Amino acid sequence: MLSGERAKIILDYLDEHELVSTVQLCEMTGASVATVRRDLNSLHKQHLLEKTHGGARRLLACSTAFSAYRNRKSNDALFSEKSALAAAAARFIQPGEVVFLGAGESCTLMARYLKETKRLTVVTTNLNLVLELAPQGHSIFLLGGDIHVGGDSMDTQGEYAMEELRGLYFDRVFFTVDGIDLENGYSVADRSRLPLYRYIMKNCRDAYLLADSSGFGRRAFAQFCPIGHIAHVIAGTQIPFAYEKKYADVGVQVHVCGEDAKN
Repeated sequence: MLSGERAKIILDYLDEHELVSTVQLCEMTGASVATVRRDLNSLHKQHLLEKTHGGARRLLACSTAFSAYRNRKSNDALFSEKSALAAAAARFIQPGEVVFLGAGESCTLMARYLKETKRLTVVTTNLNLVLELAPQGHSIFLLGGDIHVGGDSMDTQGEYAMEELRGLYFDRVFFTVDGIDLENGYSVADRSRLPLYRYIMKNCRDAYLLADSSGFGRRAFAQFCPIGHIAHVIAGTQIPFAYEKKYADVGVQVHVCGEDAKN
């Protein structure tokens, strides 16, 4: 059994129960005590569980956020739109690439469409994404930092995440924003994400914004960059015409996805 498969078993069990012992995990995975302890050490360092004497304990806030994300309904219109954006975004990723996947539900959902893409190195601050990707066998690097837990999201933020980014270069980066405004450009609700976004934009070959319909016409707290500074935008068929025109005027390539997509 691969380490990613064992990690999924461990985290799924802790999603249902508060505690698990090393002996239980050995029985569940067929792995040795030494192997299980290495798994627990790794997951502890990724802030996905808390090690205890003889086993592990779930992190309540993280478990609650992941459960909220997993329990979203497939007939929820915005969830379905984000899933379509994620599927379209995943098609740009080629085997063997080094990619950055940001926080937010659209980026988390990309994990579901990367099962057949081999030899990926994925760098992220997104803990939900790590839980989704872990069973797939990709090389995953979770940036450290303070854990921020939203209603259905978890990510690491702060100076430690930035320190670990130094010297890293990406083939492609994918991320989301909270506001998209014709005059004020892109903005985010949490200004602590700005240094991260600015770094990945400068240190990648191609950058992609996953833009669901909830962000258009909205201005969030902290301005990130003008609307023409991100070369690729992945949007649904609900994208307003004024924004399509603006993107065309500033030379941004818009990839429209959905049942009635035009390109």
